[in-house]
Amino acid sequence: MYTSNASRACEKDVGWRSDATFELSNKSSAHSELSSNTLVDSHAEDAIIKAEQSKLSLPSRIFWIEPLAMLSYASSWWSSQPNAEMQARLRSKEIEEQIEQQRDKIKFVLILGDHGSGKSTLIRSMEIAHGSLDYEDSSHKQWVFTTLLYSMKQILDAMETLNIDFADSRSKELAGIVSSHNCCGCSRLVKFQSLPSEVCLALKTLWDDAGVRECFRQSRKYRLYESAEYFLNSIERIGDPDYTPSEQDNLRVRRRVRSLTEKTFLRDNRVYKVCHLGSQYQPKITKNALNAINENANSVIVLVDISEYDKDLMPYYQGVGHDSLTTYYERVCDAPHLAKTSVILLLNKVDIFESKLRTSPVKKLYHDYEGGSDREAAKSYFAKKFLDISKLRNRDVTVCFTNCVDGASAGNLAFEVLKERYSMES
Repeated sequence: MYTSNASRACEKDVGWRSDATFELSNKSSAHSELSSNTLVDSHAEDAIIKAEQSKLSLPSRIFWIEPLAMLSYASSWWSSQPNAEMQARLRSKEIEEQIEQQRDKIKFVLILGDHGSGKSTLIRSMEIAHGSLDYEDSSHKQWVFTTLLYSMKQILDAMETLNIDFADSRSKELAGIVSSHNCCGCSRLVKFQSLPSEVCLALKTLWDDAGVRECFRQSRKYRLYESAEYFLNSIERIGDPDYTPSEQDNLRVRRRVRSLTEKTFLRDNRVYKVCHLGSQYQPKITKNALNAINENANSVIVLVDISEYDKDLMPYYQGVGHDSLTTYYERVCDAPHLAKTSVILLLNKVDIFESKLRTSPVKKLYHDYEGGSDREAAKSYFAKKFLDISKLRNRDVTVCFTNCVDGASAGNLAFEVLKERYSMES
């Protein structure tokens, strides 16, 4: 406990007051004993008591001055203590002032990529690296529930297509509970604040069903979110009434971006205004897409899902028109409105890419490849393919392999590449 000079004076006064009161009590007791044995004139008795009280009366200043002194001290002490909310506001104001001072240094960055390439995951990785991800946002939790439900729905739909039966007789009825929550491919957000117990039980029972597991093992035959296994293995944790999404939950969750997402970061004495336009709103990289942020965009980060190098071997792509691995990047390079914009190419999901090399050889699709299942050889091969495309179109590009679900490390990589590009240009 902190004690000022004023409060020490108070302790002395109060101590003195306690002794005085005790003395008065003793004297009053003695006087009472005397009066019980001796007839004393009432006037004389009153005079004695008044005399004793006048000797021991307390100064009135203690009751008025001292509380004011203590209040002043407490106010001074409280104002000197750190306040989290106040500090956050001051920090926010400080960043806004720095951004305003460096407005001429703002770098506009547009993030582009095909559906499922990891654009929104990269944004969240940059937020984590920057320390600005809002973990209290209630929509994080709802996106996790939506991803979890839709992942199971993808498997259930595939079971019908592949004619795989449930092993547990209860599963068919429980599948109806999951299907009743229409997520529409994660485009419709479920509104649960916590996962209902009956939904949690249905998901857990279905995931334990041998038929469901068999269908999951055949996931190359249909489209299934790569994060499905992660969330389905976490049903019990996610179903807890007090569940709060972890950093990995926030990174692995699937979100469909319906409009322009814009984030501002202050990093390396530069202000980055990062804009992400959802895949379905990218009109073939026309001027409309570019105008969504600024006609003077400084850089474009293009994300390509490198793990889909073998999608021509996947049954659900066969007989269906689809783009090759490099098609989206070629469109960016050919876009006239991005002709003067520097390009950073991030080949994402490198962990999945590396894990597939043994089971899905590169040589099957790319006959000039001679590196076998060697990871570095495969990465060098695909990096060269994209560099060759850039060279043909006279585009300067930086190519990096990344895994956006690595969180801060992926976000730091993006910031470092941006820093390097702007240092080269200045």
